Amino acid sequence: MVAITTDRKGQVPYELVCGAGKAWKRQARAPNNKIAADKVSFAVKKGEQLTCVLRTWQDGKPKNLDAKSRRFRCR
Repeated sequence: MVAITTDRKGQVPYELVCGAGKAWKRQARAPNNKIAADKVSFAVKKGEQLTCVLRTWQDGKPKNLDAKSRRFRCR
């Protein structure tokens, strides 16, 4: 789940990058509460370590908003 707090309502462009072959450029809609939310689904392998970076654009340049790393212990 991706959630982006913004100062306006409407479409918020973003990019989620989680390593090779796992990157998405999308838009999330921010309603009156000004929190844009979107769901991105993808497959992971047992024990795979992923580091994801969430970016948006400001003045035509990418701006990092957040980054997290997690090892998936699938059963």
